[in-house]
Amino acid sequence: MRAVAATIVDDLAVAVTAAMRRATSPRDAVHAYLRANVAFADTHRPEVISLAALLFAGSLPADGSDVDATQQTIASLIAAGVEEGEFSGVDPVIAADVLQRTVEGVFLRLHRAPDADLSDLGDGLVAFFDSGLGTTDHDRVARESS
Repeated sequence: MRAVAATIVDDLAVAVTAAMRRATSPRDAVHAYLRANVAFADTHRPEVISLAALLFAGSLPADGSDVDATQQTIASLIAAGVEEGEFSGVDPVIAADVLQRTVEGVFLRLHRAPDADLSDLGDGLVAFFDSGLGTTDHDRVARESS
């Protein structure tokens, strides 16, 4: 079971990392993180559902190091976004934790409803987090023009 779960997590990490590396800014990287996780869940439903089931059953004790490393990466991106004026008024660690829990929620959604429509979820999450991170496209354009 652990080997299967490790393979799924590794495949997910490869897909998400590749998407994030194509980003040109911290904000774009956060968007890529959200969209890539949703896209992976949508295109790998059986694997994601199995992973969620194994976690719920307590079959995969985790030491948390992967989650901590991911959260640190996201927190660093958000901190860089705050520094560059892309995000404002947020604690990067709290925001990273919320982002991570949200992505896990996508996997749990498929566990509960395997046929759930995820087609607009990535864009919806991006819009939600843009609002929560204190920056919208309108805000960004206004700052750049001043």
